Amino acid sequence: MGKLEVFKTFNLPVGLILAVKVVQGELKAGSKIKIGNKIATVKSLESNREPVQTAEPGMDVGALVEGIEIADVDLTEYEFA
Repeated sequence: MGKLEVFKTFNLPVGLILAVKVVQGELKAGSKIKIGNKIATVKSLESNREPVQTAEPGMDVGALVEGIEIADVDLTEYEFA
């Protein structure tokens, strides 16, 4: 299990982007983020406009997610697997 903090959300033509800081664990494409009673799936990650495969603790990344809507997200800490 890992933890991340969401500090901004963007609803773009490609989908919902969460700007996050990884607090614990490694976030990867395919990771599942528990947001309330819904599960978001991470489709891809970017850092400084470059794709990354893995985000480690302390990294700020943009995560393209599916399975949730912008209204489901609070700017708070969530768990992921």
